[in-house]
Amino acid sequence: MMISEDLTDEQITREDIVLFVRDNIQPGNGQEIPPVHSEGLTDEQIARQDEVDNKIYALIRDLVPRKEFGLPWDIEMIGKVRDEIQSWIVKNQLCTEYEFYPWVSEEGEQPG
Repeated sequence: MMISEDLTDEQITREDIVLFVRDNIQPGNGQEIPPVHSEGLTDEQIARQDEVDNKIYALIRDLVPRKEFGLPWDIEMIGKVRDEIQSWIVKNQLCTEYEFYPWVSEEGEQPG
């Protein structure tokens, strides 16, 4: 699997990224590669995460005035923007944190 440096309108899922990492990163650095599907999340919840991350990426990409540079997929950058958006949405009581971006705790539990 090849993930393009300049994604333009291509939609990338978390599964695409995990498969890319599995195919291109050499094991042995002490880091475990996460499973393709996070246990505890439904396919619908994973799709919601992908939708949010892809829309944030598209927004950032569309706001960059110089398109010739392209914009690499950077989940850390996307996560920072997502956290700010989520904070505003939750603060204004538009939905819960979990409704906006489903997650599972380190213990494998979903919030009540």
